[in-house]
Amino acid sequence: MPPIHLTRRQFTAAVGTSISAFALAPSLVVSTRRRDTFFEWKELRPGVHAAFGQGGNAGLIQTEAGALLIDAKNAPYGTTLRREADAVGRRVSLLINTHHHADHTGGNHAFHDPDHVGMIMHPKAKPRIEKQFERYVAQMKRARDQIDDLGEDVPEAAREEIKAAAERADEFEPVDFAAKAPLPATMFDGKEVHLGDLVFSMTHVGPGHTDNDIFVFIAEHNLLHAGDLLFHRNHPFMDTAAGATSAGWITSCRAMLEACDDETIVIPGHGEITDADGIRQQIRYFEVVREAAARALADGLERDRFVQSDLPVFKDYGFTRIKERTLGTIYDEMVEQREGGG
Repeated sequence: MPPIHLTRRQFTAAVGTSISAFALAPSLVVSTRRRDTFFEWKELRPGVHAAFGQGGNAGLIQTEAGALLIDAKNAPYGTTLRREADAVGRRVSLLINTHHHADHTGGNHAFHDPDHVGMIMHPKAKPRIEKQFERYVAQMKRARDQIDDLGEDVPEAAREEIKAAAERADEFEPVDFAAKAPLPATMFDGKEVHLGDLVFSMTHVGPGHTDNDIFVFIAEHNLLHAGDLLFHRNHPFMDTAAGATSAGWITSCRAMLEACDDETIVIPGHGEITDADGIRQQIRYFEVVREAAARALADGLERDRFVQSDLPVFKDYGFTRIKERTLGTIYDEMVEQREGGG
C-alpha cells in the first residue's frame, strides 16, 4: 500500500485534536527510574522509551517533528506523564491509544492541546471512552486521598499534579478524553503513516481483548507496541462487554507475529518488555485454556469447577485475581462454539 504522509497540520485536520518468559537481555533495557520521576522510564533503544506504573505500559518514540506517545495511563497521572515524557526529549506531538480502557486513556486529558498534540484512536474506541467519563472523574478524586499510599519517594511535583487533577475533576467533559474526530477504520489496516522522519503503522485485526484493539509497529526501531493484546506472563483480562474473544485474540497475536523477527522489541500492555516469544506465550495461553475447556465440556465438568482448575504451566503468572473470570469467559466461549457447531 502507498505510504500516507501526514504533517502536524494534517493530523490536526484529520484527527481533530481535542481542545479541551522471555524478557529481553538486560543490555537492551536500561532503567532510568530516578527519585525525581514518578514513572519508571526504561530506554529500549536510542530515542525509544517505555514508562511503567499507574496503568498500561506507555511507549515514547522521538522524531524530528516531536515525540510519539502510545497510551496515556490512568486519569490522575496524565499531567505527570506529559511533563515527564516531554522532559525525555522532544515535546509529545502525537498520542495514540491502543484501545479504550481507562488505564490506557485516562491521561488523555493532559494532551488535550490542539496546538501541539494530535490524538488517534480506533473509531470504536471513541464512544467507549466518552461513556466511561465518570470513571475518569472518580479516579481523579479518589487519587487525591491515596497519595500517601504511593510511597514516600513520590516527587513533590507529581503530588501537586495529582491534587490539581482532583480539584479540576468536575470541570472536565467527555470530549476532554477523546479525539474530536477519529480517523476512519481504513487507517488501521497496516498502512504506513509518517510523523516527521518516523514511519509507523497501526493495525486493527478484529475483536480480541476488546473490539477496538490496535497494535503499533515502528520498523525503524523494530519495535511493536502490543497494547493489551499482550499481557506478558499475566492472566489476561477479557472484556466481553466490549466484544472480547479468545479466538479473535489469537488471530490478532498471529498478525503481530508476522511483523516481528528475532530482534523485535515488544512492549506489552502489562508485564515486562519482551520479544516475539512473549506473543507466542500469549497464543499458547489461549490454546491451552481453550483445549482444557473443551475437555471439561466433554467430561461434563461444570463451569464453577472449571474456573478453579489448576493450570501448572501458568503457575507463575500474575494477575491471579482475574484468573477465574478469564477461565469462565473461555469456557462460555467454548460452550457457544459447541452449540453453534463451530
